[in-house]
Amino acid sequence: MSGVTSSDQAFINRLTEIILTNLENDHFDVDELAHEAGMSRSYILQRLTSTTSKSTTQFIREVRLQQAMEMLRHEGKTAAEVAYSVGFSSPAYFNTCFHEFYGYPPGKVSKKSGKEPEAEFNASASEPQTIETEPVPDNAKRPAWNISGRQIFIYRGIGLLFVLGLAFILYITFYKNTNTLANHSLKSKDKSISVLPFISLSKVEENQYFAEGVAENILNNLIKIRELRVVAINPVIKFSQNPLDIPGIASKLGVNFLLTGSVQRFGNRVLVIVQLIDARHDQHIWSDKYDKQLADIFLIQSDIATQVADQLQTVLSPNEKEQIEKIPTKNAEAYNLYLKGRYFLSRRTHDWIRKGMKYFEKAIQIDPDYALAYAGLGDGYDFLAGQGLYTHKDEELDKAKSYLQKALKLDKNLAEAHASLGRLLTFEEWNWEEAEKELILAIRLNPNYAPAHLYYSMLMDAFGDSEKGREQIDLALELDPLSPIIHLISATFYYNEEKFDASLMECREAESLANYDWIHSIIFTIYYRQGNGKEALIELQKILLLDTLTAKYNNVVRDVYASSGLNGLTKWIIENIKGIPGWYALFGYKEKALAGLEEFLRKGPTTYGELVRLINHLDYETLRSEPRFKAVIDKLGLTKYYLKRAKQPGYLKNQ
Repeated sequence: MSGVTSSDQAFINRLTEIILTNLENDHFDVDELAHEAGMSRSYILQRLTSTTSKSTTQFIREVRLQQAMEMLRHEGKTAAEVAYSVGFSSPAYFNTCFHEFYGYPPGKVSKKSGKEPEAEFNASASEPQTIETEPVPDNAKRPAWNISGRQIFIYRGIGLLFVLGLAFILYITFYKNTNTLANHSLKSKDKSISVLPFISLSKVEENQYFAEGVAENILNNLIKIRELRVVAINPVIKFSQNPLDIPGIASKLGVNFLLTGSVQRFGNRVLVIVQLIDARHDQHIWSDKYDKQLADIFLIQSDIATQVADQLQTVLSPNEKEQIEKIPTKNAEAYNLYLKGRYFLSRRTHDWIRKGMKYFEKAIQIDPDYALAYAGLGDGYDFLAGQGLYTHKDEELDKAKSYLQKALKLDKNLAEAHASLGRLLTFEEWNWEEAEKELILAIRLNPNYAPAHLYYSMLMDAFGDSEKGREQIDLALELDPLSPIIHLISATFYYNEEKFDASLMECREAESLANYDWIHSIIFTIYYRQGNGKEALIELQKILLLDTLTAKYNNVVRDVYASSGLNGLTKWIIENIKGIPGWYALFGYKEKALAGLEEFLRKGPTTYGELVRLINHLDYETLRSEPRFKAVIDKLGLTKYYLKRAKQPGYLKNQ
């Protein structure tokens, strides 16, 4: 196949061989494949995605289905016998997967004749190129290897699960169901779970915030259980919750179990229906229905977390039980307002943040001792200041810090507030030592809280500690694999290590999850360094279109590139785009770069985020021995970290 190297083919063949060796083992999963291959989960996923556009779980499943076709054609077995022979514990699920893969059910395969029936659907679909791992009948209909895995997950609606499966959930709720884990012992590494956004069954569309809030708080309770590996989900991202997609969603998140649910509010009552699914085998484990007063919502959430822990064979410590059962406010309306605040704050735009902050203020008016509401208000002020949306940043940052400290005064063990304060101390005060204390404490209090690892990785980047920074960002990715910000910070680490292909992959992943302006700046510099002028031009045009003042240059830069190439394009940038010291340094304009850094330094924190990252940032490598660059580092208070980094081989290689 074109585009696939012999090394890639050997990699595919190696994985296929391992899967076939473990074909009848229905417990064989991604972890087992990684172990036997002697590779990490992330490496296998990254390489499979780049060569086949498939997730690891999809690859395992499709190798099994290809082998199933061979058995059906040549061994005379029934579909049920084949299902068990190729590692499917459920013949019904095997039939569904087979039908989806080939276009017809396994019962219609003509045994030993080599003839297959016409596909029942997608008959007109064109055949894409495929990496062949096992022989497949020539006229069997197959899905495209190049369909992006993320297309399975990111949809506008999340209600399909309950449209299709609500009757099933209610049936399970009211009748006894055999726990499929009852006779099996779970290993610690198997205890991974995420909570999908709950669907609101209320007629009022606005109540979706309440459903999402309930799901998020259940997840936050699970995060407090150290024995569980809990993966967060960005509430802005919507999932198709078709039951047939459950294994794929779990694969995308890297978990074995998923909790799904629905919420309905009516007056002062609330109905919550939940279902725990073993995604490895696509089997229901446990479900329950809670029909209680709204004031009992915290009891509902803590009971669900406790029941899930019990189903996953996890014994809660007294401290974990205390944390899960903690009631943050006794006022149901204050809680309702807090959920609204978080719902809007998570959107991260100016108007939404402002709206969220108003709800936090109302919650505090009702309950002046509501620690989480103070933390939310502190986050709001910090987000706005960090986005440059205040003219009096010092005053607003003081408010942010004051609210976070108030939250901690009310609850000293609130990991979220410690993490947010650590972020503020890093970027808004350059108070490095205090920031590190807060972030280490946040991680100690809640090791499963992804933002704490994210902020700590950025602090380690400021210190020039690439190894510890990468360790922390990998932990954050594991806990929140669908966070665009985490993928972007991961991209910057790869970029600084000159791993440009890996950095680009992370940027594209972030781009698929959210539309952040600075994604294009990173991608532009990657293409510039790779000498790919055509792609660099495309990213530059995207950057120019973000601002009405620069959009007029869109056609200009195209003409400049056509006449002068990449060198002409960079010269045009220097002459027309102001205030980007990193680009000045990258293009070789040292004086402009140093002057730009000094100007931002005079303006203080929050004016230019790259000031925090100067020690490690690859674009400034030609400035590292310049006295003026060292002076900037000194005024930032990072000299001792710079001197430590400078001792490492290769750091001053371009001096």
